[in-house]
Amino acid sequence: MIGSPLTMQNRQLNCYSSKEKAEVCVEYPNQGSCALGNTITKNKFTRSCQPSRYQPEISIRMYQDPSTATFDILCTQNLCNTQSTLNSIKDILFRYNVTQTPDGRLTGSRFQVSAFLILIMISIAFFNYHK
Repeated sequence: MIGSPLTMQNRQLNCYSSKEKAEVCVEYPNQGSCALGNTITKNKFTRSCQPSRYQPEISIRMYQDPSTATFDILCTQNLCNTQSTLNSIKDILFRYNVTQTPDGRLTGSRFQVSAFLILIMISIAFFNYHK
């Protein structure tokens, strides 16, 4: 989920659009994140680029109320806003009892995970997978 910052050597961030087409999101010196939104209750997905003024955002946001449930990610690796990334994150959160169901539903109403916690969870999953 976390890619290298954009530099003179690493000049652009590519993301998938809602039409599932790879597109240039931002070019150095600008920064940005790839976004993937999932409305769980409607099984709807949206993909986009989110340019940033200062630094790119990396986050997982989940929201649930009686009528809707959403799961959104922002990531900074090239072409990271995929169904595979979303499924991997949901699997890790479910495996460690952060979510109540494999599709990402919560026990409470709101939850947000910091970039540090994401790094720890991805590291644990990576090392457990490569054993």
